[in-house]
Amino acid sequence: MDEYSAQMDKFRTDGGSKPAINVHTISFYDSPSNAPKPGLYIAADYQNTFDSGALHCGYLIWFREASGEFKIIREETGVIKKDTLDRMSEKRKEDTLKKMLCRTP
Repeated sequence: MDEYSAQMDKFRTDGGSKPAINVHTISFYDSPSNAPKPGLYIAADYQNTFDSGALHCGYLIWFREASGEFKIIREETGVIKKDTLDRMSEKRKEDTLKKMLCRTP
């Protein structure tokens, strides 16, 4: 198991059971100018909130292959524990959550 997977397993264990899973934005892009190749791209921003108040946020991007199947081509994710959030100033918390694509709890 790689280090990232081990850290995420520990985070999920510490976070508590049954996270509230929220996909809050889905965007569709047809051949965006900054894309590596032309075609259909779909992006989804999500936030998982655990019983402990911990947050796991980020986004996934899919690309439609020539076969018609969608393949995940990018994932950005961040995690933050509630005790870390509680120690932050409101401004820093707001800035951090924004960068992580989280919504304010």
